[in-house]
Amino acid sequence: MTQFSEFLLIGKIIICGNTEFITKITSESIGFMIDNFETMTTMMNAMAPKDKWFADWIVQYWSSFIVYAPVIGLFLARMGKG
Repeated sequence: MTQFSEFLLIGKIIICGNTEFITKITSESIGFMIDNFETMTTMMNAMAPKDKWFADWIVQYWSSFIVYAPVIGLFLARMGKG
């Protein structure tokens, strides 16, 4: 039942929303990420030397978040449902 409602929501957004903008921004952002992958993943933020997010927030944390976020989300959804 939940998958059906998700597809309905996506369909409503595509039909009633600004479909042209959605498709343009999706293709543009995917292309930008592919073109600038090396630059974006090796950014050292030289203009703000006190900002050390790149040293603290390593790729290991990114990958852990990407892997565990859906699992934790499903767990919380089941806990909320009862």
